[in-house]
Amino acid sequence: MAQMDLLELLSGVDFPVSREDLVRLAQERGADNELIALLKSLPPQHFDTADQLDEALSLAR
Repeated sequence: MAQMDLLELLSGVDFPVSREDLVRLAQERGADNELIALLKSLPPQHFDTADQLDEALSLAR
């Protein structure tokens, strides 16, 4: 699975989730380097909800 979009990555994610957990999950699921770099650019915090994560991702893009 070389190409993975964000929706595929986030399916089944339990909140709260940390940036590090998201990066690790993306790597385990075979995400491409662009998606991993986007996740690494997020602030080092826990995201309590999907909406909170979505807002952080919007700012990171």
